[in-house]
Amino acid sequence: MKRPFLFAVLGAILSLSLGLALDEQEFTTKMKAIGDHMGGLKKALAAKDMAAVSMHAKGVTDNLKGTGKFWKDKGADDGVKFTKDASKASKDLAKAADDSNADEVKASMSAMGAACKGCHEAHRTKGPDGKYGFK
Repeated sequence: MKRPFLFAVLGAILSLSLGLALDEQEFTTKMKAIGDHMGGLKKALAAKDMAAVSMHAKGVTDNLKGTGKFWKDKGADDGVKFTKDASKASKDLAKAADDSNADEVKASMSAMGAACKGCHEAHRTKGPDGKYGFK
């Protein structure tokens, strides 16, 4: 009775430590969460609420975790680069917001938007039903 449980726990730990690739559904869930954070960022920026800007930027960073491997496993080197660029920009954005540095906030938002837009243009399609998919 104890062995199956032990093997299940060890298997779960091994799976997490190997950083198993995201499937398309998990990736899509992360992208939707990032979209929610981007909406929050726009509202926070309009309100000049740097604490909320930082929180949403950190949410983007957290949701980008694992997405580089998703693109690497698909052989999409540009997707890997877009992910790295967006991750760096979101980290820079959080720091700039924490420092109340409006110029860096603007520059980081621009860099993050460019990375997101580039990836979406290269890898996203919109179906007739309005749902997004992969090229």
